[in-house]
Amino acid sequence: MLGYGYTDAHITQDLDPRRVGARTQNVPRHNGNLWTRYDVAGGALRGLGFGLGLVYSGERAGTLPASNSTLPVLSLPSYFRIDAGLYYVARRYELTARVVNLRDEFYYESSSALGGANQLQLRPGAPRAATLSLRCKF
Repeated sequence: MLGYGYTDAHITQDLDPRRVGARTQNVPRHNGNLWTRYDVAGGALRGLGFGLGLVYSGERAGTLPASNSTLPVLSLPSYFRIDAGLYYVARRYELTARVVNLRDEFYYESSSALGGANQLQLRPGAPRAATLSLRCKF
């Protein structure tokens, strides 16, 4: 599965004229993802599957210019994340182990004004996380 997005989002009207023409906050111009999965079809490893996911988010505006703010205009850097999965299917059961952010990369997912025009909240992306699930089909 492959996805790509190109978004050219700018503010066209605002009560604060300093914002007109600025890029929309938290919207990357380029983003993309890829997820691939390979399932072993036969032999001793029949039922086993491997998956790999790649996620990219381009640079984006972290703050907007504002007449009533002393915050500098900043950009959130782009990030690249790798996810992985291991699957095993036997009859009506599927066991799945997944790891998100395999390399445990630190990145900022988004930002927002907090409590006023002069405070900024930066939200980091999730650190490496693993999940294990068992599914049963009836």
